[in-house]
Amino acid sequence: MLESLSAVSKRLYWTKPIAVLLGLVFVSLFVMSLLGLAGFDTDTLLIPSLLGALWSTLYYILLAIFPSVPVILGKELTFMTRIKVRLQRGMYYVLAIMLITLTIVILLLSFRLLGIWRAEF
Repeated sequence: MLESLSAVSKRLYWTKPIAVLLGLVFVSLFVMSLLGLAGFDTDTLLIPSLLGALWSTLYYILLAIFPSVPVILGKELTFMTRIKVRLQRGMYYVLAIMLITLTIVILLLSFRLLGIWRAEF
């Protein structure tokens, strides 16, 4: 699991500035819609901009955390070095489980909120 997340984040690392830019655009749309600024006096973009900001943040977290997963070491290294790498990988496993859980939660939230948004507008 860690190797696949690491490979995906290394392959897509070049899209990190795009994720940040999209996140900023979605957050600014959310704030402008919430405050009613610059012609956004209705709340039609409130739910889509919130979901876009959540997905951009989740994508950025994937790209920021998982490119530097330590590789599995062999028996030739010292005991303390192997323990250190195993502890680091354990923390990455915890982060991976949290990321997968958060992805499922945001996916379910997206279905619910888009259903509400579609019914209202």
